[in-house]
Amino acid sequence: MQSRRVFSLLARAAVSSACVAALWACKSQPASAPTEGGEPATPAPAVAEPTTPVAAEAAEPAAQHPVAKPFLWEVTRGEATSYLFGTIHTRYQLRDLPASVRERLDAAATLVVETDVSSLSPTAVIQLAMLPPEQSLRTMLGDEDWNKLVGEVGEFMPAVALERLQPWFAALLVSLGEAAMASPDQVMDMQILARARAADKRVVFLEDAQEQLEILGQTGDLESLKEMLADLDKVHRLLDEVLDAYGRGDLDTLAEASLDPEEMKKRPEVFEKLFFARNRAWVESLDPLLAKGGVFVAVGAGHYVGDRGLVALLSAAGYELRRVE
Repeated sequence: MQSRRVFSLLARAAVSSACVAALWACKSQPASAPTEGGEPATPAPAVAEPTTPVAAEAAEPAAQHPVAKPFLWEVTRGEATSYLFGTIHTRYQLRDLPASVRERLDAAATLVVETDVSSLSPTAVIQLAMLPPEQSLRTMLGDEDWNKLVGEVGEFMPAVALERLQPWFAALLVSLGEAAMASPDQVMDMQILARARAADKRVVFLEDAQEQLEILGQTGDLESLKEMLADLDKVHRLLDEVLDAYGRGDLDTLAEASLDPEEMKKRPEVFEKLFFARNRAWVESLDPLLAKGGVFVAVGAGHYVGDRGLVALLSAAGYELRRVE
C-alpha cells in the first residue's frame, strides 16, 4: 500500500508543471514584497505579452536520453488539425524527443501551455511554502527523518531554510529528484516555450500560476513526506520507473502511476483538484483554439491519461485523436 501511494505521488510530481514552477520560484531571489491584498491574478487563458525571445540553436543538439515514442496526439475536427503533447519535468529535454515533435511545434501558429512560470512572485511562493513562525519541520519529523531529509535535499536547500518549509514542499523536493537542481533552461517545458517565443509564435496560458501553486499546496502532507523518507531507495527506484515509462512511451504504466485506483478512492479530492477539474476547464479553453487548427498543446503527460483525461474529454467533444508514432 505504501509503495503504491509513493509511486502515485512521484508520478504526479514528475508530470505536473505546478511542482517545478513552485521550486523555480522558491529558488529565485524575491525582488520585492507583494502588494497589499496580493498580486492580481490574470484570467486564464491569457495570451503572453511579447518578450525578448531566447535564440534557438541553429542545429539540434544530440539526444542524451532518447524518447522512443512520444506522448503526441494529432487532434482533428473537420479541416482543422492540431497536436497535443505530454511533457515531463526531469531527465528528458527537448533534444531527447523525436524530430516529429519539434517539427509539429515549429509548424504550429500557437503554443498552449499550462501557465506562465515567469509570472510567479517568489515572495508569494515562499509565503505559501513556509510554516507558521511557531512551527518547525525538524520538530514535526523528529531527528531520524529530519537527518534523512537533509541528506537527501541538503545539497540544494540549506537546512536553515528547509526547517521552515511546509511538509508538502519538502515532499516536492524529494519527488523531483535531479530536477530540483536543474535550471529552467534544462527543463522540457521551458525549452518548448523558449523555442516558440524565438519563432514569435502566439503563446496561450491555460491557468494562473498562483492558482496552480495553491492547488499544489493542498495535495501533500506530513504523512506523504514521512512515507518517502521511510525508504528513499524505493523512492529513487519508483521515480526511475516513471521516467523509464515516459522514455518508452508506455501510456499504461504512466496512467497506472499517475491515477492509482486505490489512491483515487482514498483521496478523491486531491485527484479532482490536481487533475480532473483542471482537465475539464482546459477543454473549455482549448475548444475554440483547436477548432481553428494550427495549435500545439504542451502540458504534463499525466493530464492526458484515463477516462477523465484530455484525450478522452476531447474525443467526447467530437474531436478525432490519433497517437503519432
